[in-house]
This record gives sequence, C-alpha cells and structure tokens, in this order.
Amino acid sequence: MGEKLKYIHVRHWDYWYGVYEIGDYKQEDISGLEFNLTNDEEGEKIFFHFDLLNIPALEHMIAEDEYIGKDDIDCELFLQQYENLKNQKIDFFIADLFYLKEKRIEIGYGYLSLRDCQLNGKSVFELKNKNNEKPYYGTIFVSDPNALMPQRVIHWMEKLSDELFKEKFRVQFAKVPNKDETVKAHEEDWSIGH
Repeated sequence: MGEKLKYIHVRHWDYWYGVYEIGDYKQEDISGLEFNLTNDEEGEKIFFHFDLLNIPALEHMIAEDEYIGKDDIDCELFLQQYENLKNQKIDFFIADLFYLKEKRIEIGYGYLSLRDCQLNGKSVFELKNKNNEKPYYGTIFVSDPNALMPQRVIHWMEKLSDELFKEKFRVQFAKVPNKDETVKAHEEDWSIGH
C-alpha cells in the first residue's frame, strides 16, 4: 500500500495573489502560508492546521519584535532556534501549538509555547495539554530562505510528515484557483474591504 495522500487548503487569498503576482503582491515575498491539511479533497476532515513560515518571515518578525517580545521567557530560545535554522543545524521548529475542543470555542484556546513544543522523538499529537487534548494547530518555522511557492510547501509538508506526525504521506493542493479566478477574488476583496 502506498503513502497516504493529504490535501492543502489555503485559508487566505493573499497567498494566491502572491503566486500570480496580482496587485502589489510578489512571489518573492511569499514568506508564509496558513492552511488546513485535510484527509479529504473537500476539506471536511481536517488533519492539522498550519502556519508555515520561512526564514525571511522569521527575520522580519525578529526585526519588528512581532512574534515574541524581548522580555518573553522564550525569547532566548526563539533566537537560538532562529540561528539553528539559518545555519542549517535544524530543518524546522515548532513555535507554538494550540488546542481547542469544539464545545469550548467561546472559552478560548489552550496553548503550548516554544519551550514546551520540543518533539523529542514524539508525534506532535503526543504533545497534549493539561486536559489531555491533542493540538489542532501549530506555527512551524522552516529553514528555507526561498519563497513558499506551492512546490516548496509540498516539499516541506512531505519532508516533515514523518517528523511531525510519525507517518509518511504525500500532499497536494486541493483547490488551486487559476489566474482569472484569483484576479476576480482580488477585485472583490479590494472593493469591499479596502
């Protein structure tokens, strides 16, 4: 039996605006992507939710003091992990994990920070919170200086599947809009929201 197939469902049109270079969006600026990884092409069976970010995104966040404050308990470890990524000592690190039970949406998220997100040979699903819940969402930084174009995202998800989830799988984008659809979405987005 071959490897399982999982599907990437992009959460925001901005990604496709960059892929097709619509408006002010440029391919070389694609430094991150938020998406659901699902077990089905329709996107109903969510496997995990990702924020996948590359080295330029991480450098921007550090320069702007966006992701983690200098007084945060994890700041030193965060900067150390950045150096490890930049120097190719590690392929990725998990910056945070979120936990949510459907019935607790109104209460908020459970959360594990960087120091608690070390896999140490475990699956990400084994990093349970104090309520013994599996994470559903994580922020992952990868050691990639290149734009996260679709083929790079596929590369990273397939490369990390075993390390993160202890199972090898193939991935593909479920719904890839064509350029005309993306232009139309951009026009609609800008006419109502900007």
